[in-house]
Order: sequence, then C-alpha cells, then structure tokens
Amino acid sequence: MARHGVNRLWHTVIGRGALMLILGVAALIWPEEVLIAAMMSVGVTASLLGLYELRVASHIILAPSGRRLALVHGATATIFGVLTVIGPRLALRLALGLIAGWLMMYATWVLAVVLLLQPRSAARHGLLLWATFDVAIAAICLFYRQATIFTLLYFGAAYAALFGAWQILLGVSLRRAGKRDPESVDRPALVGHV
Repeated sequence: MARHGVNRLWHTVIGRGALMLILGVAALIWPEEVLIAAMMSVGVTASLLGLYELRVASHIILAPSGRRLALVHGATATIFGVLTVIGPRLALRLALGLIAGWLMMYATWVLAVVLLLQPRSAARHGLLLWATFDVAIAAICLFYRQATIFTLLYFGAAYAALFGAWQILLGVSLRRAGKRDPESVDRPALVGHV
C-alpha cells in the first residue's frame, strides 16, 4: 500500500511539474496567443492534482511528520492553482498580497523539509535557495508599487515554469528514494529526499 501510494505521488508531482513547465514557457514565448489560457490551465491542473495529491498522501503509510509534509504539499499545490485562476480577477494589491502569502507558506514548507535532510546535502542547499527565492519574490509582490496586471501575469507564467521544474525535481527525488530504499516510505525522511 505505501509503495503504491508513493509511486502514485511521484507520478502526480512529475506530471503536474511537466505541464506547468510547458505551459509557463509557452506563455512566455507566445504571450498574446497563450498567456491567459495557459495560466488558467496551470491553475485548474494544479488545483485538481493538488486535491489528488492530498488524497494519495492521506492514504500513504508514513510517519506522522512525513504524512503532514505530504498533506501540506498537496494543500499548497491546490492553493497555488486557485490563486493562479482567481488572481487576475482580483484587485491587483489584493492578488499580490495573497500571492505573497502563498509564497511565504510554500517557503515555510520547504524549510520544514530542509530540517529533515542531512546538513551538508546538495538537496538541502537547493531547497534553501528555493525558499530564499520564494521569500524574495514575496517581498517584491508586497513592495513593488509599479506592478500592473501584465506584470502579475508574466510573473505568474515565469513562476509556473520554474515551479514546474521544481516539481519535476521533487518527483524524481521521490521516485529515487522509493527505488533506493523501498522501506523508506515508512520514515518521514522520504518527503525530505528532494
């Protein structure tokens, strides 16, 4: 049961990442033709797969801390999707504030994963860099007063592409962790193998 759940989880994470990467890059390359449709597609996909990830994570046999991390990741992915869909419809300052809040929430999740990793691992350094990136972008969302809706949409496309690449790396790490040590699914460190 646990191994099957981890296999479903990494497939979901990689699939979501690949789609976000493709749509985010397409929106940046062909903004006039693709931007709005791509961002709506990213939002709906992230929401649905985040909900699916929540379901899978709730059925995986993990230690309590690993289960919490997996559930929080599913929730943050779902919230990311909702914000991507509704963000352009909100007042700009409200949308930027909500996005900054999400970025801080995701940075907190990343830092929780960092605590599970070995102190000198490359993954730990990469995650610290990602958390720092999220915090910096949150600060820009809150304090850059010249932002427009187009800034928000282009930023959203770039972040979706980067977030997609991040999700692919996370999914590959989950897959490797499950192959390397099938019993690791019972330990909280599984989620930390990113």
